[in-house]
Amino acid sequence: MELTPHQLVYLLHALVVGPLLVYVGACSKKCPNAVFLLVLALGLGVIVYHSYLLVKSLKEGLFLAEGRKTTD
Repeated sequence: MELTPHQLVYLLHALVVGPLLVYVGACSKKCPNAVFLLVLALGLGVIVYHSYLLVKSLKEGLFLAEGRKTTD
């Protein structure tokens, strides 16, 4: 299976950017508590959102490869 450029971006965000934000949010005790929680929540949101987009994109690609129409 070959990934499209958009799928590669989704994968990069879900596996690298999101976890990096979670790590910074979890390990950075020198910042104010509100900033700490914001970075942690942002990281978790990035992981969930881009994982969803990747799965959705892969499913649509499979449907298109089989000649079916997708619905939004």
